[in-house]
Amino acid sequence: VLRLREFDEKKAKLELGNVLGRISATNLEIEEAKNQIISSDEEFRDFLTTPRKVSEIRIFPFIMDELQKKINKKKQDLILLNKELEEKKRNLKVAEGRLKVIEKLKEKQYEKFKKEIDKKYQNEIDDHTIMRYGEKS
Repeated sequence: VLRLREFDEKKAKLELGNVLGRISATNLEIEEAKNQIISSDEEFRDFLTTPRKVSEIRIFPFIMDELQKKINKKKQDLILLNKELEEKKRNLKVAEGRLKVIEKLKEKQYEKFKKEIDKKYQNEIDDHTIMRYGEKS
């Protein structure tokens, strides 16, 4: 039972780490999209310094819009990942609690066993002492 509880705890930790990794990756993707917006804006300003056709100029707002949509989608993904993270944290706490219960039971059983052994040794010592005392009398 203890090994099963330990396995559950390790599994919960792995799942938690997995979610944290996905959150980190999503945050990086958001930052990357924000940087793309900044660089696209700078490119657009450079692009406007030379005469262009209107059709060429019209594409940049669409690019910016798509990047903003990407950021918004990633932020929604991040909200869902944070909810999943909270669930995984709860699962880990439950697994840790179950493991502690089993460990405490194991410790109590060990202490009980140790007391029984100590009592047997003490009885043997007492018996030997009584025998020796009886032999001297």
